[in-house]
Amino acid sequence: MAPLRGSDQDLLVKAAWLYYVHGQGQEQVAKALHLSRTKVTRLLSHARESGIVKISVEHETVETLALADWIASRYGVENCILTPPLPEDPAPSAAIEAINRQSVGMAAANVLMRRCLSNRPMTIGVGAGRTVARVIDSIVNLTKSDLTALSLIGTTHRDEGISSYSLALLLSDVVGGKARTLPTPIYMGSPASRQALERDPVIAELLQATAQTDINILSCGPAKGDSSFSMRAGLTQEDGVILEKADVACELAGFFLKADGSFAETPLNDRRIGVSFETLKAADNIVVASGAHKAEPLKAVMAAGIAKTIVIDNALAGQLAQR
Repeated sequence: MAPLRGSDQDLLVKAAWLYYVHGQGQEQVAKALHLSRTKVTRLLSHARESGIVKISVEHETVETLALADWIASRYGVENCILTPPLPEDPAPSAAIEAINRQSVGMAAANVLMRRCLSNRPMTIGVGAGRTVARVIDSIVNLTKSDLTALSLIGTTHRDEGISSYSLALLLSDVVGGKARTLPTPIYMGSPASRQALERDPVIAELLQATAQTDINILSCGPAKGDSSFSMRAGLTQEDGVILEKADVACELAGFFLKADGSFAETPLNDRRIGVSFETLKAADNIVVASGAHKAEPLKAVMAAGIAKTIVIDNALAGQLAQR
């Protein structure tokens, strides 16, 4: 039997892990991995014939899968996908951060591409940030003209090609689909101006569409005044002081959350334009994050019940496992 590519090999191991270790039926495995039952049958057959499945599942990613299972159970998410740990003697931290971000992007892209194999039209809600950009950059050999990429939030003050607006356009271009963008700032000058803009029929229709997505791809991060999001969003020093006083632990899709996942009492939440918090909690969200410094923000997102699937690197997983 011909050897499998790396991504197919990992998929094979995941199928074997769910079937032989978790005791799931083939139908359950197919649903969990978004594959056909026939595909699962072939993968399990290959696993047996290639010797990966003996008395136990033997593969270098088994330890990673076990940690992913533990994190998913501990923090109450449906799926946790980890990237493999980096080898010893790593390069300088900036390079390692870039590698980890790219690894998470590739892993999440594999999840997204499998989900997009459906023959029906799909709408994918797109967040913002460097890790979401790496997800889209990692999509290969996927053409789906009936896919709509929908920006979930307004654009930041400084775009840099990683705003929700820009990334929705990029995703549509990568897969040959179409994009629907929210042509507004992420934060208006006041709650009153936000409410007035949301009453505009064009904006109102776009906001209603955010409740109809099949999948959302989002990232989270710290909410300090010097964070990359704060700088891109054009937040002032005064905004930073307010966020600190409000005990903000996380920014997600322009929302500011406390460590327990609750809304932070900050005027920025009242000035924000985009998908509603209630809509996000009900959606099928893939949240991507890399770096140990994302532990507290990601814990807040999981506490809020927003993340259905998380895709993270091993450094971040290590922090989650320690706390």
